[in-house]
Amino acid sequence: MKLSAYLSLLILFFVTCTNKSGNKETIAAKKFSDYFSLVDSIEVNGTKDNPVFSVGSASYSQDLFYITETSSNKVHAYNENGEIVRSWGRSGRGPGEFLAIEWIEVIGDTVYTRNGEGAYDYKLFNLSGDLIDEIPIDAMAPFTNSYFLDENREWIVTTGISSCTNNLSETCNVVKQNLATDSVLTFAPSSEVEPNSIGVPYFSAYSNQLRQFFVIHVWGSNIYQYDTTGELINSFSINISPYTKPLNTDEIDRDNPQKMFEQLSNANATSFIQIAALKNKIVTQYLRRGAEFEDMTRYFVDIYEADGSLLAGGLDTNHEFIKYENGNFIFKSENSGEEYGGFTFYIYQPKF
Repeated sequence: MKLSAYLSLLILFFVTCTNKSGNKETIAAKKFSDYFSLVDSIEVNGTKDNPVFSVGSASYSQDLFYITETSSNKVHAYNENGEIVRSWGRSGRGPGEFLAIEWIEVIGDTVYTRNGEGAYDYKLFNLSGDLIDEIPIDAMAPFTNSYFLDENREWIVTTGISSCTNNLSETCNVVKQNLATDSVLTFAPSSEVEPNSIGVPYFSAYSNQLRQFFVIHVWGSNIYQYDTTGELINSFSINISPYTKPLNTDEIDRDNPQKMFEQLSNANATSFIQIAALKNKIVTQYLRRGAEFEDMTRYFVDIYEADGSLLAGGLDTNHEFIKYENGNFIFKSENSGEEYGGFTFYIYQPKF
Protein backbone atom coordinates (compact mmCIF):
# COMPACT_ATOMS: atom_id res chain seq x y z
CA MET A 1 0.00 0.00 0.00
CA LYS A 2 1.28 3.47 -0.85
CA LEU A 3 2.37 5.92 1.80
CA SER A 4 -0.49 8.31 0.90
CA ALA A 5 -3.02 5.56 1.57
CA TYR A 6 -1.49 4.89 4.99
CA LEU A 7 -1.64 8.60 5.79
CA SER A 8 -5.29 8.77 4.75
CA LEU A 9 -6.17 5.89 7.05
CA LEU A 10 -4.22 7.48 9.89
CA ILE A 11 -6.01 10.81 9.49
CA LEU A 12 -9.38 9.07 9.35
CA PHE A 13 -8.52 7.20 12.56
CA PHE A 14 -7.77 10.39 14.48
CA VAL A 15 -10.87 12.18 13.19
CA THR A 16 -13.29 9.42 14.06
CA CYS A 17 -11.81 8.20 17.34
CA THR A 18 -11.69 9.89 20.71
CA ASN A 19 -8.59 11.67 21.82
CA LYS A 20 -8.65 12.66 25.47
CA SER A 21 -5.37 14.55 25.58
CA GLY A 22 -5.66 18.06 26.89
CA ASN A 23 -9.20 17.45 28.25
CA LYS A 24 -10.62 17.77 24.74
CA GLU A 25 -12.30 15.00 22.81
CA THR A 26 -12.12 14.98 19.02
CA ILE A 27 -15.20 13.24 17.70
CA ALA A 28 -16.52 12.51 14.25
CA ALA A 29 -18.66 15.27 12.78
CA LYS A 30 -22.34 14.43 13.21
CA LYS A 31 -25.51 16.07 11.97
CA PHE A 32 -28.34 17.45 14.05
CA SER A 33 -30.69 15.10 12.17
CA ASP A 34 -28.71 12.11 13.48
CA TYR A 35 -30.08 12.83 16.94
CA PHE A 36 -33.35 14.70 16.42
CA SER A 37 -36.43 14.01 14.27
CA LEU A 38 -38.65 16.83 13.00
CA VAL A 39 -42.24 15.93 13.86
CA ASP A 40 -44.07 19.20 13.19
CA SER A 41 -43.64 22.85 12.29
CA ILE A 42 -45.86 25.90 12.31
CA GLU A 43 -45.38 29.30 10.69
CA VAL A 44 -46.99 32.33 12.31
CA ASN A 45 -46.90 35.86 10.96
CA GLY A 46 -47.95 39.04 12.68
CA THR A 47 -50.70 41.42 11.71
CA LYS A 48 -51.20 45.12 12.34
CA ASP A 49 -53.34 44.35 15.40
CA ASN A 50 -51.22 41.46 16.61
CA PRO A 51 -47.57 41.83 15.54
CA VAL A 52 -45.08 39.05 16.25
CA PHE A 53 -41.75 40.83 16.56
CA SER A 54 -40.35 38.98 19.55
CA VAL A 55 -41.19 35.59 21.08
CA GLY A 56 -40.12 34.64 24.58
CA SER A 57 -41.56 31.14 24.91
CA ALA A 58 -44.01 28.69 23.37
CA SER A 59 -46.21 25.75 24.32
CA TYR A 60 -48.19 23.17 22.34
CA SER A 61 -51.45 21.76 23.70
CA GLN A 62 -54.70 20.34 22.34
CA ASP A 63 -53.87 21.18 18.71
CA LEU A 64 -53.14 24.82 19.55
CA PHE A 65 -49.75 26.51 19.60
CA TYR A 66 -49.30 29.25 22.21
CA ILE A 67 -46.60 31.92 22.24
CA THR A 68 -45.65 34.89 24.40
CA GLU A 69 -45.17 38.00 22.25
CA THR A 70 -42.81 40.06 24.36
CA SER A 71 -42.96 43.38 22.50
CA SER A 72 -46.71 43.72 23.16
CA ASN A 73 -46.93 41.60 26.34
CA LYS A 74 -49.55 39.29 24.86
CA VAL A 75 -50.39 35.61 24.63
CA HIS A 76 -51.35 34.37 21.16
CA ALA A 77 -52.88 30.97 20.37
CA TYR A 78 -52.67 29.61 16.81
CA ASN A 79 -54.19 26.64 15.03
CA GLU A 80 -52.15 24.22 12.93
CA ASN A 81 -52.46 26.55 9.91
CA GLY A 82 -50.83 29.42 11.77
CA GLU A 83 -54.11 31.31 12.11
CA ILE A 84 -54.63 33.21 15.33
CA VAL A 85 -57.48 31.73 17.37
CA ARG A 86 -57.37 33.90 20.46
CA SER A 87 -55.19 36.53 22.07
CA TRP A 88 -55.04 38.25 25.43
CA GLY A 89 -52.84 40.39 27.65
CA ARG A 90 -51.36 43.87 27.49
CA SER A 91 -48.71 46.01 29.11
CA GLY A 92 -49.45 47.23 32.62
CA ARG A 93 -49.48 46.45 36.32
CA GLY A 94 -53.16 45.54 36.62
CA PRO A 95 -54.74 42.08 36.93
CA GLY A 96 -53.81 39.91 33.97
CA GLU A 97 -51.38 42.53 32.64
CA PHE A 98 -47.65 42.13 32.08
CA LEU A 99 -44.59 44.29 32.42
CA ALA A 100 -42.42 41.63 30.77
CA ILE A 101 -44.18 38.45 29.69
CA GLU A 102 -41.69 35.64 29.20
CA TRP A 103 -42.38 31.94 29.78
CA ILE A 104 -45.58 30.01 28.99
CA GLU A 105 -46.76 26.44 29.50
CA VAL A 106 -50.24 25.04 28.86
CA ILE A 107 -51.27 22.02 30.93
CA GLY A 108 -54.83 20.74 30.71
CA ASP A 109 -57.18 23.68 30.95
CA THR A 110 -54.67 26.07 32.54
CA VAL A 111 -52.25 28.49 30.86
CA TYR A 112 -49.26 29.25 33.08
CA THR A 113 -47.25 32.38 32.30
CA ARG A 114 -44.37 34.23 33.93
CA ASN A 115 -44.06 37.98 34.35
CA GLY A 116 -40.48 39.17 34.51
CA GLU A 117 -38.65 42.44 35.04
CA GLY A 118 -40.41 44.76 37.50
CA ALA A 119 -43.28 42.41 38.41
CA TYR A 120 -42.01 38.90 39.16
CA ASP A 121 -45.09 36.71 39.32
CA TYR A 122 -46.77 33.71 37.72
CA LYS A 123 -50.11 34.47 36.10
CA LEU A 124 -52.57 31.62 35.56
CA PHE A 125 -55.35 31.80 32.95
CA ASN A 126 -58.02 29.47 31.62
CA LEU A 127 -57.99 28.56 27.94
CA SER A 128 -60.21 31.55 27.12
CA GLY A 129 -57.67 33.95 28.62
CA ASP A 130 -59.56 34.70 31.83
CA LEU A 131 -57.29 35.32 34.80
CA ILE A 132 -57.38 32.60 37.47
CA ASP A 133 -54.60 33.56 39.84
CA GLU A 134 -51.40 35.60 40.30
CA ILE A 135 -48.61 34.12 42.43
CA PRO A 136 -45.50 36.16 43.35
CA ILE A 137 -42.10 34.68 42.48
CA ASP A 138 -39.58 34.77 45.29
CA ALA A 139 -36.78 35.91 42.97
CA MET A 140 -35.60 38.71 40.71
CA ALA A 141 -34.59 38.92 37.06
CA PRO A 142 -32.77 38.09 34.95
CA PHE A 143 -35.00 35.05 34.59
CA THR A 144 -34.26 32.43 31.97
CA ASN A 145 -36.17 29.15 31.91
CA SER A 146 -39.05 27.81 34.04
CA TYR A 147 -40.47 24.29 34.28
CA PHE A 148 -42.60 22.01 36.43
CA LEU A 149 -40.99 19.14 38.30
CA ASP A 150 -43.87 16.70 37.92
CA GLU A 151 -47.30 16.17 36.39
CA ASN A 152 -49.02 17.32 39.59
CA ARG A 153 -47.81 20.87 38.89
CA GLU A 154 -47.09 21.25 42.59
CA TRP A 155 -43.51 22.49 42.24
CA ILE A 156 -42.34 25.00 39.66
CA VAL A 157 -38.73 26.01 39.10
CA THR A 158 -37.47 29.31 37.73
CA THR A 159 -33.82 30.12 37.10
CA GLY A 160 -33.29 33.62 38.48
CA ILE A 161 -31.66 35.53 41.32
CA SER A 162 -32.70 35.13 44.94
CA SER A 163 -31.28 34.92 48.44
CA CYS A 164 -30.11 31.43 49.32
CA THR A 165 -32.36 29.43 51.64
CA ASN A 166 -29.39 28.26 53.69
CA ASN A 167 -27.53 31.59 53.65
CA LEU A 168 -29.64 34.72 53.17
CA SER A 169 -26.55 36.86 52.62
CA GLU A 170 -25.58 34.86 49.52
CA THR A 171 -27.09 34.95 46.01
CA CYS A 172 -28.64 31.79 44.62
CA ASN A 173 -29.76 31.15 41.06
CA VAL A 174 -32.39 28.39 41.10
CA VAL A 175 -35.77 28.92 42.78
CA LYS A 176 -37.97 25.90 43.52
CA GLN A 177 -41.43 27.07 44.57
CA ASN A 178 -44.59 25.24 45.66
CA LEU A 179 -47.57 26.95 44.03
CA ALA A 180 -50.01 25.63 46.63
CA THR A 181 -48.12 26.31 49.84
CA ASP A 182 -45.75 29.09 48.68
CA SER A 183 -42.82 27.24 50.27
CA VAL A 184 -39.54 28.05 48.53
CA LEU A 185 -36.13 26.42 48.18
CA THR A 186 -33.32 28.42 46.59
CA PHE A 187 -29.98 26.86 45.72
CA ALA A 188 -27.00 26.93 43.33
CA PRO A 189 -25.16 29.92 44.84
CA SER A 190 -22.97 31.92 42.48
CA SER A 191 -19.91 31.30 44.64
CA GLU A 192 -20.42 27.57 44.22
CA VAL A 193 -21.51 27.37 40.59
CA GLU A 194 -19.12 29.85 39.01
CA PRO A 195 -17.09 32.37 41.00
CA ASN A 196 -17.15 35.97 39.75
CA SER A 197 -20.45 35.47 37.91
CA ILE A 198 -23.00 37.20 40.14
CA GLY A 199 -25.73 38.80 38.02
CA VAL A 200 -24.92 36.71 34.95
CA PRO A 201 -27.89 34.70 33.60
CA TYR A 202 -28.04 31.04 34.57
CA PHE A 203 -29.93 28.12 33.07
CA SER A 204 -31.16 24.96 34.77
CA ALA A 205 -32.91 21.71 33.91
CA TYR A 206 -34.34 18.76 35.83
CA SER A 207 -34.20 15.04 35.05
CA ASN A 208 -37.19 13.16 36.46
CA GLN A 209 -35.40 9.87 35.94
CA LEU A 210 -32.27 10.89 37.83
CA ARG A 211 -34.08 13.29 40.18
CA GLN A 212 -31.29 15.78 39.66
CA PHE A 213 -30.94 19.40 38.57
CA PHE A 214 -28.30 20.50 36.07
CA VAL A 215 -27.11 24.12 36.21
CA ILE A 216 -24.87 26.24 33.98
CA HIS A 217 -24.40 29.97 33.48
CA VAL A 218 -24.24 31.80 30.17
CA TRP A 219 -20.43 31.90 30.06
CA GLY A 220 -20.05 28.64 31.99
CA SER A 221 -17.22 26.16 31.93
CA ASN A 222 -18.95 23.47 34.01
CA ILE A 223 -22.34 21.83 34.44
CA TYR A 224 -23.30 21.39 38.10
CA GLN A 225 -25.57 18.64 39.42
CA TYR A 226 -27.86 19.12 42.44
CA ASP A 227 -30.24 16.79 44.22
CA THR A 228 -33.85 17.69 45.05
CA THR A 229 -32.80 19.25 48.37
CA GLY A 230 -30.46 21.68 46.64
CA GLU A 231 -27.23 19.95 47.62
CA LEU A 232 -24.37 19.95 45.12
CA ILE A 233 -23.52 16.33 44.30
CA ASN A 234 -21.29 16.54 41.23
CA SER A 235 -20.03 18.66 38.35
CA PHE A 236 -18.32 18.08 35.04
CA SER A 237 -16.38 20.26 32.64
CA ILE A 238 -17.71 21.25 29.22
CA ASN A 239 -14.06 21.49 28.10
CA ILE A 240 -14.52 17.91 26.96
CA SER A 241 -16.36 19.30 23.93
CA PRO A 242 -14.00 20.58 21.20
CA TYR A 243 -16.69 23.02 20.06
CA THR A 244 -16.99 25.07 23.25
CA LYS A 245 -14.70 27.72 24.67
CA PRO A 246 -15.63 28.97 28.16
CA LEU A 247 -15.07 32.59 29.11
CA ASN A 248 -12.38 33.26 31.68
CA THR A 249 -14.49 35.29 34.10
CA ASP A 250 -11.44 36.13 36.23
CA GLU A 251 -10.27 38.43 33.44
CA ILE A 252 -13.50 40.44 33.38
CA ASP A 253 -13.38 43.86 35.09
CA ARG A 254 -16.67 43.84 37.00
CA ASP A 255 -15.86 47.14 38.75
CA ASN A 256 -15.97 49.00 35.44
CA PRO A 257 -19.35 48.38 33.72
CA GLN A 258 -18.30 49.99 30.41
CA LYS A 259 -15.08 47.99 30.22
CA MET A 260 -16.91 44.82 31.28
CA PHE A 261 -19.45 45.31 28.47
CA GLU A 262 -16.63 45.78 25.94
CA GLN A 263 -14.83 42.69 27.23
CA LEU A 264 -17.96 40.55 27.01
CA SER A 265 -18.83 41.90 23.56
CA ASN A 266 -15.38 41.11 22.18
CA ALA A 267 -14.76 37.86 24.03
CA ASN A 268 -13.96 34.75 22.02
CA ALA A 269 -16.16 32.39 23.99
CA THR A 270 -19.17 30.16 24.10
CA SER A 271 -22.44 31.82 25.09
CA PHE A 272 -24.99 29.33 26.42
CA ILE A 273 -28.66 30.03 25.79
CA GLN A 274 -30.45 26.87 26.97
CA ILE A 275 -30.13 23.54 28.76
CA ALA A 276 -32.46 20.53 28.96
CA ALA A 277 -32.34 17.20 30.78
CA LEU A 278 -34.10 14.06 29.60
CA LYS A 279 -33.63 10.65 31.13
CA ASN A 280 -29.85 10.42 31.57
CA LYS A 281 -28.86 12.94 28.87
CA ILE A 282 -28.15 16.67 29.06
CA VAL A 283 -28.58 18.92 26.03
CA THR A 284 -27.03 22.40 25.80
CA GLN A 285 -27.35 25.02 23.09
CA TYR A 286 -24.94 27.87 22.59
CA LEU A 287 -23.63 30.57 20.30
CA ARG A 288 -19.93 30.87 19.57
CA ARG A 289 -19.07 34.54 19.98
CA GLY A 290 -15.97 36.47 19.02
CA ALA A 291 -13.74 37.26 16.07
CA GLU A 292 -12.17 33.81 15.89
CA PHE A 293 -15.52 32.25 14.95
CA GLU A 294 -16.71 32.83 11.40
CA ASP A 295 -20.44 33.06 12.08
CA MET A 296 -21.69 34.26 15.45
CA THR A 297 -25.39 33.79 14.59
CA ARG A 298 -25.37 30.02 14.23
CA TYR A 299 -26.71 27.84 17.00
CA PHE A 300 -24.98 24.65 18.13
CA VAL A 301 -26.02 21.76 20.35
CA ASP A 302 -23.94 19.43 22.52
CA ILE A 303 -25.32 16.25 24.09
CA TYR A 304 -23.78 14.85 27.28
CA GLU A 305 -24.30 11.73 29.31
CA ALA A 306 -25.16 12.38 32.94
CA ASP A 307 -21.66 11.24 33.92
CA GLY A 308 -20.18 14.09 31.87
CA SER A 309 -19.04 12.14 28.83
CA LEU A 310 -19.81 13.71 25.45
CA LEU A 311 -22.30 11.88 23.23
CA ALA A 312 -22.29 14.44 20.39
CA GLY A 313 -20.89 17.94 19.97
CA GLY A 314 -21.13 20.88 17.61
CA LEU A 315 -24.48 19.93 16.08
CA ASP A 316 -25.45 22.85 13.84
CA THR A 317 -29.18 23.50 14.41
CA ASN A 318 -29.84 26.68 12.38
CA HIS A 319 -32.66 27.40 14.86
CA GLU A 320 -32.84 28.68 18.42
CA PHE A 321 -33.89 26.16 21.06
CA ILE A 322 -36.44 27.84 23.34
CA LYS A 323 -38.24 25.07 25.24
CA TYR A 324 -38.17 21.41 26.24
CA GLU A 325 -41.72 20.26 26.89
CA ASN A 326 -43.34 16.83 27.19
CA GLY A 327 -40.46 15.08 25.48
CA ASN A 328 -40.32 17.60 22.63
CA PHE A 329 -37.76 20.26 21.77
CA ILE A 330 -39.25 23.51 20.45
CA PHE A 331 -37.03 25.64 18.21
CA LYS A 332 -37.73 28.95 16.49
CA SER A 333 -36.40 30.97 13.57
CA GLU A 334 -37.43 34.45 12.53
CA ASN A 335 -39.30 34.94 9.25
CA SER A 336 -37.53 37.67 7.31
CA GLY A 337 -39.35 40.29 5.29
CA GLU A 338 -42.61 40.28 7.27
CA GLU A 339 -43.88 43.79 7.97
CA TYR A 340 -45.39 42.84 11.31
CA GLY A 341 -42.91 40.15 12.18
CA GLY A 342 -43.22 36.39 12.23
CA PHE A 343 -41.56 33.14 13.26
CA THR A 344 -41.48 29.54 12.24
CA PHE A 345 -41.47 27.00 15.06
CA TYR A 346 -40.07 23.50 14.76
CA ILE A 347 -40.94 20.61 17.07
CA TYR A 348 -38.30 17.88 17.31
CA GLN A 349 -38.21 14.60 19.17
CA PRO A 350 -34.90 13.11 20.33
CA LYS A 351 -33.67 9.84 18.87
CA PHE A 352 -31.58 9.08 21.95
